[in-house]
Amino acid sequence: MKRLVVLAGLLGATLLAAAGCGESVAPSASPSSSAPSSAGKDTPLDSRDPCSLLSQSEAASAGATSQPQRKKVGTADSCLFSAKDLSMIVGIQANVGLAGLQPNGRRITDTKVGGHEAKLAADGLGNCLIAIGVSGSSRVDVAVTGGGKVDPCPVAVQVAQLVEPKLR
Repeated sequence: MKRLVVLAGLLGATLLAAAGCGESVAPSASPSSSAPSSAGKDTPLDSRDPCSLLSQSEAASAGATSQPQRKKVGTADSCLFSAKDLSMIVGIQANVGLAGLQPNGRRITDTKVGGHEAKLAADGLGNCLIAIGVSGSSRVDVAVTGGGKVDPCPVAVQVAQLVEPKLR
């Protein structure tokens, strides 16, 4: 439980930093499909439960060993899972799109997850975030921390690929 609280704090800081306003600097030639945030407008994610985006069995296939815990982490309505060497959060950002993802010392690269534009932000310290664009003003963040023991990005990619079909 103590580990989950520490994780929520660390990933909360990551998600808060990711939710900042402005444009990110991403080393990629692919165009960004995100528009500026339009706070106050309904988005496809406004009423979604973040724990509905990753089933318990899907989380277990990615290594999760805990029951999901729904919490507010930063500005995101989130679902937290923990595993032996890593922890995962699936967070709904209903008020900020991909354009709101800030580097904050991380390398950000444009990518795609399924049919959605996305950005991968890794800090080299055991934290990896994949932001999946849902609309110009909303996204789903998959954050994984390995605590320096495990590379979190392969797991983040796996979880993002499990979540993405539910965003269509």
